[in-house]
Amino acid sequence: MTYMFDHVVHFTNEPEKLATKLAEQGIYTIEGGRHESLGTYNLLSYFDLSYIEILSAFDKNLTTHTPKEMYSLWTTLTNEHFRDGTSRIALRTNNIEKDAERFRKLGLIVEGPIPFERKRPDGSLLTWKLLFIGMENTNLPLPFLIQWDDSDDDRLSQLKKQGAINQHPLGKTILTSVGVAVQKRDPLIDKWQQIFQCEKGEIELDVQLKATKQDLILPGGNISFYEPTREGTVQRILDQQGEKPFLIELQYETGDVPLRSDNRLWHKDIELHNMIYRFVQK
Repeated sequence: MTYMFDHVVHFTNEPEKLATKLAEQGIYTIEGGRHESLGTYNLLSYFDLSYIEILSAFDKNLTTHTPKEMYSLWTTLTNEHFRDGTSRIALRTNNIEKDAERFRKLGLIVEGPIPFERKRPDGSLLTWKLLFIGMENTNLPLPFLIQWDDSDDDRLSQLKKQGAINQHPLGKTILTSVGVAVQKRDPLIDKWQQIFQCEKGEIELDVQLKATKQDLILPGGNISFYEPTREGTVQRILDQQGEKPFLIELQYETGDVPLRSDNRLWHKDIELHNMIYRFVQK
């Protein structure tokens, strides 16, 4: 089975302000819609079919008290007390029923598939299914799975016609990875690799974050596991918030860009609403 990166959730209590800050960096966002029964709404930023979901709550009481699955996104929001920077990763699948069977055989806790819907600003209804999975003895939530009721080709065509997929003012931009802060990488990345049947990249040193990283390679965007080497950004996040997604890396084309002395591409890190956005020039 092939799993694709679908989207990363970035929760904030001030989504419009976050969208304004992203616009200042040349990132285009649009209004998504409302999850009426769950008390949440979103803004979206697309990079082909991969996207950032800027999520917020219009009724926290409804979100908190609506019955929900143990490993759902909304349970994570409630457990994190609607803290800015709360994040989850979603992977796309075309075989969600078979996925549920396979995950149960792997000994995972499986919830779903569950049908969901969201009302678009034009009043039309978007529908999909979600599958939440969990495993014991870890504080880091596994990605959840999404299966859209429309095909990828149909969604791509619709999103372009609606203006949701559009040119970013920054230039041609792709979502390359989502970084996850972890205390110890090896046991987790091996388990996630087994669950999602994907390849691992090489271990690299990130001097700026004072951590080593290793990718799980997925179509549409990788998941990068960052383990701290000493006191620094990743260790600070672990100390303050625990293991979690903390970084969204975007790569954009601007023409000829000189390499640094270590032959890596130029990049800048900006912390926005308790999430680091890394902009990498290609």
